[in-house]
Amino acid sequence: MDITTKSQTIHAAVALPGPVGQGLQPFVHDAVVSLCAPSFVISHPDGQLDGGADGFYHGDVRALARLTVAVEGSALAPVSGGLERADQAGFRAVLRGLNEVTADPVVALCRRRTVSSGRLEEHFEVSNHGTRHVRFRLTVRASTDLAPMERVKSGHVLDDVPADAGVEAGALVWSRGGFAVRLLSTPAPDELDAAGGRLSYEIELAPGQSWSALLSGTAAHDDGDQFPAAPADRVPWRTPVLRSADRRFDRWLEQSIADLDQLRLTDPLSGDNGDNAAAHADQFLAAGAPWYLTLFGRDAIWAARMVLPLGTDLAAGTLRALALRQGRTADPATEEQLGKILHEVRRTTQEFGDKLMLPPVYYGTVDATPVDHPPARRMVLGPARRGSRTTAATRRVGAFMDTRPRRSGRRRLPQVHRPDRPGPGQPGLEGLRRRHPPPRRPPRRSADRAVRSTGVRL
Repeated sequence: MDITTKSQTIHAAVALPGPVGQGLQPFVHDAVVSLCAPSFVISHPDGQLDGGADGFYHGDVRALARLTVAVEGSALAPVSGGLERADQAGFRAVLRGLNEVTADPVVALCRRRTVSSGRLEEHFEVSNHGTRHVRFRLTVRASTDLAPMERVKSGHVLDDVPADAGVEAGALVWSRGGFAVRLLSTPAPDELDAAGGRLSYEIELAPGQSWSALLSGTAAHDDGDQFPAAPADRVPWRTPVLRSADRRFDRWLEQSIADLDQLRLTDPLSGDNGDNAAAHADQFLAAGAPWYLTLFGRDAIWAARMVLPLGTDLAAGTLRALALRQGRTADPATEEQLGKILHEVRRTTQEFGDKLMLPPVYYGTVDATPVDHPPARRMVLGPARRGSRTTAATRRVGAFMDTRPRRSGRRRLPQVHRPDRPGPGQPGLEGLRRRHPPPRRPPRRSADRAVRSTGVRL
C-alpha cells in the first residue's frame, strides 16, 4: 500500500486557490497556519494573505484580511515557504525581469512571519545577488473587514472597513465595536495611502546590497482577551527529552510539544484578581486552529488526558475551568442542564446565517456529560491519582468538583436530544439513535466491581 503525506513546505511554483463562493466554507487544507493562542494567521503557501479564509485573527475577529506584497513591473515567483515553528513561518520568492544579465533571476524576497498573542510581525528583506544596480517600487497592501470568525467560516464576504492614518508615521489603524487594529511600518514607507491601504517603498540596490522593512500588526479588544495567553515561562508539564533509534520520532515528539505550547490559554475566573493574576491562573488547551481557538469542553478534557504522562497541572486546571462553567439550571436557549459540561465558549453570539445562531456559552453537544459524572472524572483523575507525587493535587481537584452543582436524587446523564433545536452538537442524532440503540445499563454492583478491578478509587 502506498501512503504519502503532504508537507506544508513547498519547493516549487505555488498553485493558488481560486475564489471562494459566497456562503461556502473556505478550504484550509493547503494553508499555512501559524499560531499563538488566542491569535493565528492563515495564508497561502506563498505567504500572501489575500481572500478566502486568509487573515490575521485575534479573539474570534479577523484583524487583517489582506496583507500582500507586489513589485511594480516584476512578477513574484514563489520558490519555497512553510512553517518553521508553530508560531513562525518563512517564505521566499524571486523577482524576475530586474536588470538580469542571463535568464536567471538575481533579486530575491524573503518574508518571515512571527505570531504572538495579539501581535503579528512580518519582516521583508530584498537582496540583489546580481552584478547590476536595480531599482523598483515595492508596495504592500493591507485591508480588513473586521469580520467575526463565524462569518468567515461560513463563507460570507463582507465589505472592508476604511483605514485611517495613525498618529505615528507609517501607521494604519482600523477600529469598530470595541476592537482596534494597528499596522506600523519600520522604516516608514515613502508613500502611505490610508484610503487604499497601500504602503509603497522606492528601493535601489547596488550589487550585493539588501533592503529590509518590518511590519508590526497589533489587535486588541477594549475589554481585554476572553481567555488570555498563558505565560511563556509557566508551562504546565515537564518537557520530555527523547533519544531513539529513529531520529524522526524524536523530532516528531519535540514538534508536538512545541505545538501544544502555542495552544495554551488561561482561565480568568481562576487564580487571584491582582496585577499578577495571569501568572496564577489555571491553564487549558484550546481546541485548535483555525476555527476553534477557545475552550471546548470535550476537546480540553481529551487533550488534558493525553498530556497526563507529562504532569497533572494541565488536567487540574482544565477540570476546574469546566467545573466553574458547568450547567446550573435548565435553559432551552443554550441547552444548559444541571451539571452539564459546556460545548464551547465564545465572546459573542455566533451568527452562521439566517438559520443558525449560537449563544456565547453553548451546551448543545452529543458528548457532554456532567463534569462530576464518574466516567468523566475517572478518565482524567484516575490516571493522575496513580502517581505518587500527585495525590494531594488530585484530591484538591476532586474536592473542588464535589462542591459544584449536581442533580438531586438519582444521578443521570443530561438529555442531549433536542429535535426542536438543531445545532452543531447533534448532527444526524436521530439516525445514530436508530442504528446504534443505547446499551442496557449494567447492574450497579457489576459496574462498581468493574471499577474496583481497575485499581481506580474515586
